[in-house]
Parts: sequence; C-alpha cells; structure tokens
Amino acid sequence: INTAGKTTMLKTVEFNQLMFQIGMDVFANKADMKLFSKVYSIYEHGDNILGKQSSFSNHIKQLSEILSK
Repeated sequence: INTAGKTTMLKTVEFNQLMFQIGMDVFANKADMKLFSKVYSIYEHGDNILGKQSSFSNHIKQLSEILSK
C-alpha cells in the first residue's frame, strides 16, 4: 500500500490557490502565485478498490480531462 500523501498534496495546492484567488493568506512562508481566470476543483475521493485505482490515479485522470479543455 502506497499512502504517501500525494492526494493530500494536490488538495493542499488547490486549496491554497482558491484562498489566493479570493485574497486570503495561503499556508506557506513564501509563495509565488498568480491569478487565473478559471479554477477547476476536484472534490470527490475517487477511490475504486475493486478496479484497483487509487485516489491519486483518479485525480491525475481528472486533471488530464480538465487540462484537455
């Protein structure tokens, strides 16, 4: 089992970007961020134990679909 926190890292980056977009302080000592005209969010866990797909692999699949738009 690989539970290294990859999904947690992705959600933290996403949450910090959303906070920055609305003018809040982010959870970092230093951050170099820019405003985007669109921000997409992945809000489901996406685990598929029977299909042997982790949350991380499902997030990467969803990110790929978002970036192809």
